[in-house]
Amino acid sequence: MFSFRTGSLENQLDKALMNGRVGCFCTQNCWDTATGRYMYDLFADRGNLKSLFVPHDAELTPGTNHIQFSEDDVRGLDAIVVEIQDAGARYFNYTKDVLRLIETLAALGDEAPALYIVDHINPSGRIVEGSMPQVACEAHTPKVAHRHGLTLGELCNLYCNEIGANFALHVISALATDSTRQLLPWTIAPASDIPGMFTCGMYSGGGLWNNTTITPAIGTARPYEYLGAPFIRHSKLEVLPVSQGVLMRPCTFTPSTGRHFHRHILHCVLRNAFHHRIHQGASGRIRGNHAARYGSDTQHSFHHSWNWFPCLCLEEETAGTCRKTSAPVTEANDDTLCQELE
Repeated sequence: MFSFRTGSLENQLDKALMNGRVGCFCTQNCWDTATGRYMYDLFADRGNLKSLFVPHDAELTPGTNHIQFSEDDVRGLDAIVVEIQDAGARYFNYTKDVLRLIETLAALGDEAPALYIVDHINPSGRIVEGSMPQVACEAHTPKVAHRHGLTLGELCNLYCNEIGANFALHVISALATDSTRQLLPWTIAPASDIPGMFTCGMYSGGGLWNNTTITPAIGTARPYEYLGAPFIRHSKLEVLPVSQGVLMRPCTFTPSTGRHFHRHILHCVLRNAFHHRIHQGASGRIRGNHAARYGSDTQHSFHHSWNWFPCLCLEEETAGTCRKTSAPVTEANDDTLCQELE
């Protein structure tokens, strides 16, 4: 069963919400400006809050962007209310946690509690970019484009249909709360690596650098806008391959979390409209330059498509390709390191 609600959460008179055993699945984005309290306080005041599922550490602590739970944790509840702020990309951690929750409820069958999604607007807008998975992909990931253009409620409804879930799903409109009208989606940071106004716009492309030898600068003040690695070097005579609406400048940074010290990196600067997956180097022009320089038989995924990044590689593809290092790069050894990596 599916329903779309246009009234606020506190005005929902469902028996499961009023008198049932309620679990709240949320992040810091469940704060309500009208009442000055968090969503779960509503059920705590009613006396029927039985479980609270939140990130396990303090707000925005690096490395804690997941909500942990088990099937036993949700068994026996009458309703679970979800309120997070999605980032607009299919691989956002908290969204994947919600989709894992949907899978768990689907497995419970008739014992599954009703699921209520307090929706928020998509901070990346309605533009769709990227490709849909053609084969089995990461767990708890829907078959949508990298930047899907959906709200969390729409995404959950799609995923329920995709996996054949038959429990009750109710979506409360994003326009039903004062918070949506008064706060921008990034006013309260959705996650420790989504801190600012531009981050969601860069995340759908920048997030693809995770788990590669390139870092998207998680742990700095501007993750997914910076990217770099010890072996990236920029010549003053080189013209960087950027699309319209993007400025890139060489700079240096050291992230507070991550595996590498970064000697030379590039900084993407927003400017007018641009393709949000620019970090992939996905344009045909760049791929063509790469093929001309390294041969047409080197047609790999995005991490090989920048012709000025000859030594990029995924961690699982390091054998015979490159050597990773976490040692600081200095003026004395960075030439040697780059030669080894090439």
